Amino acid sequence: MKTAVSQAFQPIEFTSEEGLQYDYSYLQHGPQLQIASYGTVFLSGEYKVASWVLGSIYSLSDEKAKMLDHYLSKTFLSSVRGRYSDFNIQGRGISRPNILDEKSIAGRKGKNSLLDLAKMISTENKGLIDSAIQRINETKPA
Repeated sequence: MKTAVSQAFQPIEFTSEEGLQYDYSYLQHGPQLQIASYGTVFLSGEYKVASWVLGSIYSLSDEKAKMLDHYLSKTFLSSVRGRYSDFNIQGRGISRPNILDEKSIAGRKGKNSLLDLAKMISTENKGLIDSAIQRINETKPA
């Protein structure tokens, strides 16, 4: 279990290769900005595993939780207005229909969305996440 959790949380580190960059951007396929495409997969996977081990000896470290929260709040959510993400952060995914619509990250009945999982794990951003959910669900203005 220790090895599995260590491997699952390994991507939460800065790199000058593909992944989380020192400036909290996210690159994949070389120098392509992928904040909302691969970055969403990164956030979803990490928050999901963190939710599974929450409260156990395998919990996400405070340092890695802060890095993840910073990427979510300062980079990812900052690039979403209302329920739509900026087209520049989608990478090659921009060619997919409705790719800019971020409604799926804000919650579906009976499912744990990315932002639901983030609220479970985040130590500092619950209010910011709630506000983002309201904007994405269009119950609060952009």
